[in-house]
Amino acid sequence: MLEPTSVSTSPNPQSDPEGRARWVSASQSPRPSSKTPSVPEPAPEPRTLDEGRPEPKGAGPERPDGHRNEVFVVGRVTAAPAERELPSGDRLVTWRIGVARAEVSGRRRARADSLTLVSFDPHMCDRVHGWRIGDVVRVTGELRRRFWRGWNGVRSVLEVEVGTVALVRRAER
Repeated sequence: MLEPTSVSTSPNPQSDPEGRARWVSASQSPRPSSKTPSVPEPAPEPRTLDEGRPEPKGAGPERPDGHRNEVFVVGRVTAAPAERELPSGDRLVTWRIGVARAEVSGRRRARADSLTLVSFDPHMCDRVHGWRIGDVVRVTGELRRRFWRGWNGVRSVLEVEVGTVALVRRAER
C-alpha cells in the first residue's frame, strides 16, 4: 500500500530534492522503534514569585507592558478588623498589620511598616472576625489608592485590597 509521507512542501527525509512529497510503501514509512524508550515531556514548572512562593490564585501572566500589582505579606495584626458601611452602601472590613523590615547593620533596632488592609468582599468579614491584636496573618492582594471628598477637600489613602487571608498563628495570651 502506498501512502504520502508529507503534504508539506518543506524538505524532509521522505521528500525529493525539490521538497515535494513522494509516495512510499507502508514498509518504507518510518515508524517509532519499540527499542527506543518513550520519554514523557516534563511538566512545566509552576510559576513562582521572587521568594519561591507559588503564584497567588488569579495572578495571571504579566501584562504586555510588564506591570504587576501583587502584594504578599505576613505580619502581626496591630488594629483589629472593623466592619463599616460606606455612604455608597458598600460594606467594607478594614484592619492594620505591622510587617517587620529586615535588620540593617548599624541600626539599633529593626523597623516595621504599617499597612492598612481593606476588603469589600462580604465573606471576608466572616473570615477575619475574631482576629485579635498580635495574631500573625498571611495576606495576598493588590495595592489600591482610594479617593473621597472630606471637609478639607479631596483625600486619598493607599491600601492593600485583600484577595486572600490566612491566620498563621494566634497571639500568645
